[in-house]
Amino acid sequence: MTVALTTADIAVIGPPPHPPIRVTSLATAYLGGPHNAYRQVTTVCMHVLGEQPVPKRNMTTINYTILATRTPLYRFTNVILPDVFPYDISYNSVGSTRFATDVIVVDSGDDQRTQRWDQPLMEYDIAYGVRTMEQLHALISFFRAMRGRLYAFNYKDPVDHSSTLAMATEARSPPPPMPFDQQIGSGDGLSYQFQLSKTYRTPSGLANQVRSITRPDPASVRAAVNGAEISTWTVDADTGIVTLLSPVALTIGHAISKAALGNGGYTTITGQPGDFNALKPYAGRGRGVVLSGFQNSVNNVPQSILAPLTAVQGDGSAITVLFSGNFGTMAEIGTTNATIAINPAPAPNDTITAGFQFYVPCRFDTDTLPVQLEDYGIGSSNSIKLIEVRPSAF
Repeated sequence: MTVALTTADIAVIGPPPHPPIRVTSLATAYLGGPHNAYRQVTTVCMHVLGEQPVPKRNMTTINYTILATRTPLYRFTNVILPDVFPYDISYNSVGSTRFATDVIVVDSGDDQRTQRWDQPLMEYDIAYGVRTMEQLHALISFFRAMRGRLYAFNYKDPVDHSSTLAMATEARSPPPPMPFDQQIGSGDGLSYQFQLSKTYRTPSGLANQVRSITRPDPASVRAAVNGAEISTWTVDADTGIVTLLSPVALTIGHAISKAALGNGGYTTITGQPGDFNALKPYAGRGRGVVLSGFQNSVNNVPQSILAPLTAVQGDGSAITVLFSGNFGTMAEIGTTNATIAINPAPAPNDTITAGFQFYVPCRFDTDTLPVQLEDYGIGSSNSIKLIEVRPSAF
């Protein structure tokens, strides 16, 4: 790496006065190894060719050792890779749910308990899943690719990996996810993003614990609003956030107009017959419409606004919305290519539910992988621990 220096970059060590130093060449810094966002160099040794006019003595070559003081950029290593740990190995693993609770017991036997973690950490020992040479080789390959404890990955808990619970007698596995398994939110008319979560309850329902699901299997996710399954949504596989999309979005290619009805903000938007037929199922049900591309007749500034949809004319040529403020009383210039979309946010008090399967973000809890060959074609490892990675480290 070549660095150009100025006089401001160089501090002269020695008794004053210090005459100014004029750098006449570039300084070459020799860095030991690659330099990237995860490896910051804080000390640089360099040689500078310069001129320093000193009375009665002119030195044209000066060697400086410069300490380049720089605050390192601390950040987490590449959070979590999308790779999934081999399921045939994890199937026979031992899993543990670990909380951290301080318990103080006094002489009388009474105790005081303090919760240190709101969420537990999952721990697994996957050594019991390694039975064949193929599994042993797969484990070695995965361990080396993850570089021991460096990288995190997706791990499918063979016991708890679904939004459903095994309820049937002698159930071998939980039933497939349904869109009504877990409540993930309640509508307020504005929110349209919801975090996947799973609630664990006691039989009485008096105690529960909510677990945020941050690594879902996107292909397994299903969602519903008020008991009706919907398909207009996306899910982020890296965060578990479900984003609801507008079920209807219309772009009107011809001029439409807006006229206030003069009774408390009710306004009619008029187009041509059939323009608004797709909005009929949502009229008067608490859902709003997002109006974009309209121009304010006062200053011709494009405006977007959210307003409740109250009615759709029978032939689909007009809709009635309820505006708040003075926007509804302004005359509107005829507008083309305006967008009218159903608000993706569920109406107040609507229930949003989802079903899903999920992974646990984990890393190896060791940088050492001991393996042994027990018999012909049979390999094993005594103890291989995995530990869950907190979402804050993503």
